[in-house]
Amino acid sequence: MTALFRRRSVPWRTVAWVFAAWTTFGALQALGLSAIPYKHPPPLWRGILPVHLILSWGWALATPAIVWLTRWTMRPGRTRAAAVAAHGAAVLFAVLAYGTAHACLWSLFLGKPMSRAAWAVTTIEWMDLSLVLYAAVAIGARAIDLHRSYTDRVRRRLALESDFARAHLQFLERQVQPHFLFNCLNAITELAHESPAAARGAVSHLQTLLRTASGRGERHEITLAEELTALAPYVEIERVRFGEWLTVDWDIEAATKPALMPPFVLQPLVENAIRHGLAVRRGAGRVTIAARVSSGRLHLSVRDNGVGLLPVQSISEPSPRLPAGRGIGLRNVRERLKSLYGDEASLELRSPDGTGANAELLIPYHRTPIEAVQRMSTAQHAKNGAKNGTHHRRLPESRLASPRITARGWAAIVVFWAGLGGMWVSEPYFIALAWNSSNPMKDLRALAGANFLGVCVWIVIMPAIVGATRWLRQHVRSVWTLTSVHICGAIAAAALQMALLVVLGLLPPSMPWYTQQFMLVWDLVAYGAIVAWAYGRDFGAWSREHEMDGLRLEAEIARARWQMLRVNLRPDEVCATLDRVAQLVGADAASAERLAADLGDSLRERLHVTHDSTPALAAT
Repeated sequence: MTALFRRRSVPWRTVAWVFAAWTTFGALQALGLSAIPYKHPPPLWRGILPVHLILSWGWALATPAIVWLTRWTMRPGRTRAAAVAAHGAAVLFAVLAYGTAHACLWSLFLGKPMSRAAWAVTTIEWMDLSLVLYAAVAIGARAIDLHRSYTDRVRRRLALESDFARAHLQFLERQVQPHFLFNCLNAITELAHESPAAARGAVSHLQTLLRTASGRGERHEITLAEELTALAPYVEIERVRFGEWLTVDWDIEAATKPALMPPFVLQPLVENAIRHGLAVRRGAGRVTIAARVSSGRLHLSVRDNGVGLLPVQSISEPSPRLPAGRGIGLRNVRERLKSLYGDEASLELRSPDGTGANAELLIPYHRTPIEAVQRMSTAQHAKNGAKNGTHHRRLPESRLASPRITARGWAAIVVFWAGLGGMWVSEPYFIALAWNSSNPMKDLRALAGANFLGVCVWIVIMPAIVGATRWLRQHVRSVWTLTSVHICGAIAAAALQMALLVVLGLLPPSMPWYTQQFMLVWDLVAYGAIVAWAYGRDFGAWSREHEMDGLRLEAEIARARWQMLRVNLRPDEVCATLDRVAQLVGADAASAERLAADLGDSLRERLHVTHDSTPALAAT
């Protein structure tokens, strides 16, 4: 039986809940029927209660079959006509089985004669309830499946977003390598004619820098000490290039060196200070690299005494002192900071006194890699969830818009309730015929007004129930609170219907209002089916929306990985080319310059492709 609830095995606790719900339904139904003023009232404990408990347990046993049939009809390739035919046959079987079982149990426990008329009356009398119970189970099963599909797609989308962020971050990290290599090659080209020895030294430093970058592996964070070690060769290249004209000062607090940060963040800042702040300055230039810890944050700064910039210039805006098409390094730094730390990190260029610039970088101070922190938090959340019995966090469905019900949808709703109303109105007539009544139309007229009013009430309040369901989903988080509110809503719907019947005088004298407790049971089932239908529509629409987002993310991930391959360098080949440049510098400076220029052109092409087509996260 449990295998029919889901494709995977079902915990016995779920089975227990199903039987508990049906047992409660049977008990409430028996209590409601016990209030009817029979001429010879049947005993509650030895008659009505066991009959309806057994009938409810029969529904509990039939629930897995209804769930399986509902899922079977929703499989790909099943047409709507096939689904209608399958459910129609199942409903007919359920109505006949319920009527037969009810008549047999009534005869067994209460000694009533089991005649054809009694069977027909019982089947007709409980036909509407059998139909609503079947629909409630099918709709509820479909709503649960749609919710599971929605949660699966949300988790898949979250995983894809994580994969995209990782691929995008790897792309940004790989983009740094051709960027700094291209700029360093320009410096080497300038030195090839002026000072071959200095050019060979710059090539050696560049190879060290390249091997440091490629030997880092897939780590997205390194310590500040490692970052400073990787920065040293670049600083030496610039010192070789500018000689005594350039002075670099280091102001690094010892406590900052174990702090983690993205790799190759300081190099673009130092490069920006030298190339765009000092290169156009007359006279000696000074760059100061500082690091300190304050208020739980790592403060890094690169100051220069160059030409300066506007009083406050964010790197997200184009700098007035950067030529068109430049500034790839700073944009790269900003995007990597955002990918790793979100809004907790910042980078700004300032020029407080109008001369010189100060690039200020703030990063959360931490000594455990971000990915490890996330894994530990996830494991701790799962541990706490298992302890508290809540294994998954509530998904943010309240922020999604519910799909609107079209005019065609409302027309179908009205047709459904009209069909059910026709069944209610005609039910007394067929019952009278089964009892061989001489005037069956009298019974039809006696209850026609009450049954017609019930249909009208449900057609009117159904939009209110759907709207309340959506509002409660957005504002109420507790499942028990939601359940309690919906139970109160069902009771209010029954009370409204009963009040209108009393005020309009539509109840026959033989059926006073205080004998209509069974109406509450019927209203609870109908109300629950409407709520499940509303939830199912929402979860189905949201599931499709997240599926489309997942497909867009997959495309973005493929694009990011393709661009990462385009920008990726082969360190061994580049180092071999640099070795050849170093050999040619002294013997044939022109050939060395051409070889370096060819390598630079290749790097420029990579930068041109990746700069204009940086991946962007799919809209969510």
